[in-house]
Amino acid sequence: MTNKASSIEVTWAGPYGWPAFEGKNNLHPIPKIPGAYLQTFEYQDGYLIYIAGLTRRPVPMRFSEHTRKYMNGDYNVLDIAAIQRGVRREIWHGWGYARKHRAEFEERKPIILGAVQKQLAGFRIFVADVGREPRLLERLEASIMSNLYQHPSPFCDIPDRGMQLRPRRNSEPPIIVKNKCALFFMGFHFVLKYREGKAKKKMSFPSELREFVSEEKWTYAKTMPKWPHEYIIRERVDENLFVKLVQYIRANGYQGNFYKKKITYYDDEGLVYWTMGAPIDETIIINRCKKENSYKSRQANGTLPEQGR
Repeated sequence: MTNKASSIEVTWAGPYGWPAFEGKNNLHPIPKIPGAYLQTFEYQDGYLIYIAGLTRRPVPMRFSEHTRKYMNGDYNVLDIAAIQRGVRREIWHGWGYARKHRAEFEERKPIILGAVQKQLAGFRIFVADVGREPRLLERLEASIMSNLYQHPSPFCDIPDRGMQLRPRRNSEPPIIVKNKCALFFMGFHFVLKYREGKAKKKMSFPSELREFVSEEKWTYAKTMPKWPHEYIIRERVDENLFVKLVQYIRANGYQGNFYKKKITYYDDEGLVYWTMGAPIDETIIINRCKKENSYKSRQANGTLPEQGR
């Protein structure tokens, strides 16, 4: 087995419109380059990834084939309104089901094709020019999808399952992929480490966020003595770094509980970070506590307070 890892940087450009639908959403056409692509939907303050794909031909050419597949009922068709609430709801199931139920497709064709039009218009496409090398493209596609499947809802719910993915072989060296994009993909690690084709979390903040959390003055929450923790307030710190920290926690964290409330937590060097889940432009506080004071640890140790405070 080869253990020495190489590193690549992948820059995602977009969003672009689906070919022939650019005018409906005022987006630019997809550039005529080969490489990797992401089919995404707008969600809250960012984008939910539906599918990662690859092509050694110009991406618009590949998308013309996708369009024909959609119009023929070969692909899954989703309810866009539900997607934008973080819910996957299928209007039509393609693939093997479609091949066995052509009569049903023909009967429901007007409804299904109407939903196809909405879905294609609703897609926001991102592309990365990483060349045409087949195994790099295949491994990048497989790693992104595997990464998404490991996330909590709704990030793991939206992507299609059952794709023919080709992850890293034991004989191939690992790759560390550093993803760059000016916009925010929900539930997506921007630094990915792959071992045996599986995505591993980078369990440390990037250098600028490491400096931010280390040097910023955190305020102890005196009003919640049963839950020792500290916090920073958006308007009192560098707002750009505050937003980056929120995005990093949500993209690289894990879903846990605080009593009945679902929270995305992120662990780093013995501390647990979290926000309360509001949209990013409404998030004004970032919290952190020692790991032993977290809800998960106290629940495991039987030391939860009787009340929720």
